[in-house]
Amino acid sequence: MRISILISLITFSSFGQFSTFNTIEENQQVLKVSILNDGSTNEVAKLNKLELGIELPESTLKAVNAFLNKEKVPGNQKLNPFLEWQLDVEANFTHVESGEKQKVEGFYYADYTINKKTNDWDFKKTNYPMRVRFAPTKTGKWNCEVTLKVRQSLANKSENITFNVVESNSKGFVTVHSNKRNLQRAGEIIYPVGNNFCAPDDEVYAYHNSKVPELAPDKLNKAATPKSWQIYLDRVEDYYKQGGKYIRTIQTPWSNAIEFEEKGNYFNRLHYAWEQDRLIELSEKYDALILFNFMMQEAFMNFGDYYFYDWDWDKYNYNREWEKDSPYPVYGYNDRPGKKQPHEMFLIEDDLKHHEQRTRYYVARYGYSTSIYEFELLSEPFHLDQFWTEKDSQEPYLYPDHPLHKEVVRALNNYHNRISKYIKVDLGHTNQLIGINTTSPAWRPNGFIVLDSSLYSPHVDIIGMNPYSSVPNRYILSKSEKKGNNGFDDGENTYAKMINDYFVRFNKPIIMSEGGPAENFLVCSNYSDIRIDNQSIQMMGFAGYHFWNGFRPHETKLWESMISSLKLSNDYLIPVFSQGDGQWIQGRQKSKLKRSDDAAIKETQYYISSNQSKAIGYIRNLTENYFTSKLDSLCNDSYYAPGNTAFKSKVNFK
Repeated sequence: MRISILISLITFSSFGQFSTFNTIEENQQVLKVSILNDGSTNEVAKLNKLELGIELPESTLKAVNAFLNKEKVPGNQKLNPFLEWQLDVEANFTHVESGEKQKVEGFYYADYTINKKTNDWDFKKTNYPMRVRFAPTKTGKWNCEVTLKVRQSLANKSENITFNVVESNSKGFVTVHSNKRNLQRAGEIIYPVGNNFCAPDDEVYAYHNSKVPELAPDKLNKAATPKSWQIYLDRVEDYYKQGGKYIRTIQTPWSNAIEFEEKGNYFNRLHYAWEQDRLIELSEKYDALILFNFMMQEAFMNFGDYYFYDWDWDKYNYNREWEKDSPYPVYGYNDRPGKKQPHEMFLIEDDLKHHEQRTRYYVARYGYSTSIYEFELLSEPFHLDQFWTEKDSQEPYLYPDHPLHKEVVRALNNYHNRISKYIKVDLGHTNQLIGINTTSPAWRPNGFIVLDSSLYSPHVDIIGMNPYSSVPNRYILSKSEKKGNNGFDDGENTYAKMINDYFVRFNKPIIMSEGGPAENFLVCSNYSDIRIDNQSIQMMGFAGYHFWNGFRPHETKLWESMISSLKLSNDYLIPVFSQGDGQWIQGRQKSKLKRSDDAAIKETQYYISSNQSKAIGYIRNLTENYFTSKLDSLCNDSYYAPGNTAFKSKVNFK
């Protein structure tokens, strides 16, 4: 259904009176707005998408197109539709019965069709280049008023748009449980168990040009193609069909990020935004949930890791030399190549305003969807300013002796505080949880934490970690049990202690955004650790977890284990958490099988419900790990804890 509505353009004078406004269009006094939902009436299902299409007045549209097409006209004849101080569309929704009000930002929309012959996206003209998306939270009658602002000085207020909201079977948005440790949806605890489906990976020209000649400096916005995206979407759907319910995505500059080459201009990357509409619609179809990360770390690393260095901050090489003649563009926020450090963009006001605008676009376009349960601000922010080399890769954030340590920590605190507040307060958006990613190396068993003080922020709801283990099954390395199995010893070296330390300090749920066993041992051990970890990692205090491995074609065999673990959490773990007021008890111990053993070879971790009527846990054989499961000599023992002979035992106790 497309309901066209004629809206009179009016504005407030400086004295608060209404007056007719003729500046935008001399001969046109109306703004066309359409409800773009399919259907025969103006009914919208509760917590489902209502989409409004706004037809810009002719002169405004002409100025927008002049900017997008980089026409050679004076600057005052151009409008950047991605920056709210140049062009801003807002919709103010009011629920008639309760008086509840919600403000929603509009966004510029480009439509596409897929050209299979050229394997490219063809731009498709739309009459409604500005859109508003809204998920009404209550049934009944709603009113809506749309405001169009041009260069901030012009405010045009519309007449009423009316629509009716009917009941649906939507479970709504995810929130934090009252126990502050778990997540809930529709009043019931959920425990996310899933994989990272970071971004399209197949047939994507992500690596350095010397390895993939097809990646040309002027083609960075098409490093992923429609074919790449279709393979990705098909794989995600296969995962959902098999029972998967949770995924995490990351905005990578080579596959899905809307901003890279040019600060504040997303037009040449909106095909990626269009593809992510399809991902969200797919997730809504299967009632699956997404942890949506806003930025991959490459862009804020001086020299990026994993050989993705065409996408990093600057033009450095492995010798930390600046390559002046490199044809590849630097990240759009680097306006002083060879001189500016990445952390500066998190402190400079103009850069921060543009980061807010990109965030605003993501929230406006995707924030309506109940299938996104968290917006995570940065991926692995501890890499900020890092020069990655195989010999020396110290991150300033993690090393207090580094000359930039304090400044990098200050910059991250500022960015996280600024963007989380911008979402929750300035935009008034509270649909999704706001998360900050941190790292387990920032924690030490003696209580030392490289402190990101923004984790205290009332605008941050959840803490994400990315723990990868090089020691086999690093769950309990040390525990004296002086305070009992249900308590935490001083200096205890366990994941459970680390998670508890963060919870006690910040009083927020801790989730594993990504992580798992060390990747260099996965294949040679036939992925034995992931299968074991999937059955035990739930007992450590995390509010959920997303393993990194599983999105690549050769790793789809791991889905069965992940989906089995999801069923385990639904059938057994959640009932323990949900009993009473959700104040469950956690415990852990390690022990020898017999006194003559050199070391503990058995590990137990468990939860007990608040009234002690339910419990779930595991008993783990520590001699079963990637060393004992190795298929060849590639699984060496160089990462093992010195002297821990139990790990090297070939005995497989049952």
